[in-house]
Amino acid sequence: MAIKPLIAAPLQNANQNSDEQVAKPGDLANQDNSLYARPTKSLISIEDSIKLRNDINEYSRTVDPAHVQIEERRRIMHDRLKARFQAADMDNNNVISRDEAEQFMPQILRHFSDIDTNNDGVITLEELEALQTKIAERQRQEQERKDAEQAAQQVAAEQAAKKKATSDASLNNKKRSM
Repeated sequence: MAIKPLIAAPLQNANQNSDEQVAKPGDLANQDNSLYARPTKSLISIEDSIKLRNDINEYSRTVDPAHVQIEERRRIMHDRLKARFQAADMDNNNVISRDEAEQFMPQILRHFSDIDTNNDGVITLEELEALQTKIAERQRQEQERKDAEQAAQQVAAEQAAKKKATSDASLNNKKRSM
């Protein structure tokens, strides 16, 4: 008896990456995608396939603590940014004007024109989030550059030590032969 491969079908809307995303039996039954079509005589039912998919998704979220920490930091940063934005938005129109920025966010006022990407004279929460993302990416790249620089210096130091050890050994051999 030949063993058939286990095929777990993707979720209906694979573009969303949410913790609340759970497949249901009806999600897979109506898919018309031959790449993920189940064999006619399957060793696993649709319900078991869905359960497997959900278990794999849960495992992938819990197995990487660094990912969880990063996502938690992003959520906290977003919440803080949103709270500061709402505190500065005195007229509750969901935008920060130059006057509001001058009064409550002077550091934002200094770069107002750069942050206001659509040049409408006000800053939205989305524009601030884009700035925050850009700053985080710049910091990540800077850290990667520093790490690469440090690794290169360490390799150079190791090569210099190895070269010195080799030259010391050859010097000792010459002394012995004399």
